[in-house]
Amino acid sequence: MVAYFCFALSSANSWQVMNDDFNSEVFYNHIIDFFQLPPIRDVANKVDDILLWWNW
Repeated sequence: MVAYFCFALSSANSWQVMNDDFNSEVFYNHIIDFFQLPPIRDVANKVDDILLWWNW
């Protein structure tokens, strides 16, 4: 969904993993890592809040 959102906001005419300098696969992996492996406890608390809100 995140990669689709970025595609929708871009000026690209068709879906590609690489659009100009933007790599959708790398971006997606960074988002997944942020939620699965938060770097510090403060960020983990924010991730928990976001997931509670999203799944409400």
